[in-house]
Amino acid sequence: MSALLAGSLVAVAMVSSATPALAAAGKDAKSDTQYADLDIKAFGFSGKKAYIEVYGNAGETHGDDVPFVDDDGHGSAIAYVITIRTDTNEVQNWAIDSHEAQHGDSGVGVDWHGHRVHLGDNPDTTDVEPANCVNEVDQVVHATMKNKKAIFEDMKVRGNSGELENVNAVEILSAQTVLLDVEVADPDNPPAGTLCLALVADTFDTAN
Repeated sequence: MSALLAGSLVAVAMVSSATPALAAAGKDAKSDTQYADLDIKAFGFSGKKAYIEVYGNAGETHGDDVPFVDDDGHGSAIAYVITIRTDTNEVQNWAIDSHEAQHGDSGVGVDWHGHRVHLGDNPDTTDVEPANCVNEVDQVVHATMKNKKAIFEDMKVRGNSGELENVNAVEILSAQTVLLDVEVADPDNPPAGTLCLALVADTFDTAN
């Protein structure tokens, strides 16, 4: 349900600047999805790190484990997504993913990594609302899967404007686990002019 992810992110973006909230940890009920590794239990901060905690084991369910019709041969990917508010009141979306179909030959397919992502319109279905196309990826952060937690490193770091380290999240507005339909051979290094790196194909769980 691609609209679920895009819709919730849009809704969060609309209300967050007008209604700031405390940066408390969020909790979510069990059995929202049949995949325990993608069933969100909680999310929050631990020191400079942000995390999504699941009822199963973070990172153990991959794209190949989920039934999926691959129309273009680029495979699918699982993503753990947080929407944050920064100290400058900017709403940002960050995802930890591992598109193993693209990196399997290089040996890094099991290395989950985090980056900021931007959602836009799918150029093939511009009439679909809200936007469900990941059309830009920037600002990479280290990410780890440890037991039940998907961990975003260095999400509360104050730096100079424009520096990679200048994220400084003050609040996590929502957390989600999703399936991405990868649209290019390597989403981290797409061809020039690529309009859509991946489509949000399904949403397993949402917590806010």
